[in-house]
Order: sequence, then structure tokens, then C-alpha cells
Amino acid sequence: MVKKAVKRFEGDRKYFAIVFFMLLLILLTGIITPYLADMKRDGWKEELAGRISNIQLSVDQIFNKKQASLLNTSQSLKKELRQNLENKRKTFGDLIELINQVTYKDYAVQVVAPNGKIIAWNSKIAIPQNAIFPLQRPAGETYFYNRKIMTYLTVIDTLFIENDQFYFIVS
Repeated sequence: MVKKAVKRFEGDRKYFAIVFFMLLLILLTGIITPYLADMKRDGWKEELAGRISNIQLSVDQIFNKKQASLLNTSQSLKKELRQNLENKRKTFGDLIELINQVTYKDYAVQVVAPNGKIIAWNSKIAIPQNAIFPLQRPAGETYFYNRKIMTYLTVIDTLFIENDQFYFIVS
């Protein structure tokens, strides 16, 4: 049966068959291509909506983790600062040593005295002294602080020690 089909396309007929099948292939491609493009375009809308939803969820999860980490670090720092500032034997050197611990190396930590001056900080100052007051948000609430190059997720909290109100900033 295959031999019979091959015999039909011997000689000049094989060139005619090749040209015929090429033209048929071009014609079918021209008919099928718009249909496939429409299917892909319609599917893309659904796929894009799914991708956007996945990106939003992952960004929310990452942000919530960073915010929780910032708040946990702030709370642990608050406890350590309270112990440090309440102890009369501790000096400002001890305060600086406290905020320069390895625990806080990924954060910008600043301690502000009751008079509004920054008295201690670690390697970075996220918020300049003139931008701290008035407070942009209530104490203990996170917010974004924008600088020219970087944006910091920041929390400012307070400590009351012997009728003095100290502030500390973790970014």
C-alpha cells in the first residue's frame, strides 16, 4: 500500500506534490494562526490576573514578616533599654554598646533623650534629628520614612524613666 502511494509521486509528480503540500501548509497556517493567537490572548488575561494575585499575596506575606520582625525587635530593645536606663550604674557607653549588639546589626537604632537630641545610635541613622519631631504616627506604630535614596520601615516608641520620656527608633 505504501509502495503504491510512493509510485504515484514518481518523476515530475513528486515536485508537484511537494509544492501542493507547501501551499496547503501555508494556507492552513494562515487560517489557524489567528485562532491560536486569540486563544493565547484570552488565556493571558486570566494568567495575568493569577500572577498579579500571587505577587500581591507574596508581597503581603513578606511585608507582614518584616513588620512583625521589626515590632518584635522593638519590644525586646525596649525591655533592654529600660533595664539599662533605670540602672544608675550604667553609662552612655553601656547604652551604645547595647544598641550595637549583633542582634540589632540589620536595624538602624536611635535613642533620643527627653530634650529631643539623639544620644545613641548604631551604624546607621535612618531618621535625621530634625525629622523626628513632631512624631508622624502614634508611638509603637510602624510607618514608612522616605529619604532620597532609601525608604525605611520604622517604628518609634517611648520609654518613661523617672519622669523623663525617652524615645527610641528602630528602622
